[in-house]
Amino acid sequence: MATREYLEAQTALLGAFPGGLVRCGAGIHLNDGVTPTGGELLPEQLDVLRPHVLGRHVHDLGAGNGRLGAALLGLGASFVTVVDQSYSRPLRAGRLECIGAAWHEYQPREPIGLAFLSWPPYLLGAPPDVLGALPRLLAKVPMVAYLGSNFGAVCGNPELWRHLATRAVVEHVPHARNTLIVYGAPAGRIPGQGLLPEEKAALYRHVINRPRFGVTYG
Repeated sequence: MATREYLEAQTALLGAFPGGLVRCGAGIHLNDGVTPTGGELLPEQLDVLRPHVLGRHVHDLGAGNGRLGAALLGLGASFVTVVDQSYSRPLRAGRLECIGAAWHEYQPREPIGLAFLSWPPYLLGAPPDVLGALPRLLAKVPMVAYLGSNFGAVCGNPELWRHLATRAVVEHVPHARNTLIVYGAPAGRIPGQGLLPEEKAALYRHVINRPRFGVTYG
């Protein structure tokens, strides 16, 4: 990405937050222009993700401080929409747009080319219609990229993972801190392929990894 375009994107992201504070993962971090959102993409993961982002309109759902969304521009996305309920107002700079909305309320104006989910929250006490909103949205999306870890942490509710576990697995780059999975077509999972370790940990976390924290809904 050109330096000027990157700086414009960062300016838009900084302007979207009240008081310069960023809600990021499980805590509040000072927006110093360096602190990443819930996860970081490793160089190997960036290389794997690049051809799937190239030329697509990417929607970063639950984008936190949006740095990963800005990085997706650098991978060749045609446009990036970063969506997070902590954004105080909508802003647009170049090929990046910030929209303040929770992902279960988000209604995209244009088709999503690739949905990017970085450390999706585990919602405590959310009603079924809220928990089902993200799977319903993703059912219309041709590609989904997930970044997170269900080992020692909790990413996403079972409703999300039951949907993801039906999709074709295009890329899988495991890591102790941040696993990257790129999913293809809904209902495209090869029969007999089975679940990835990240999916097993999410769907059977009552056995493998009990939730130690979550985001209270409401």
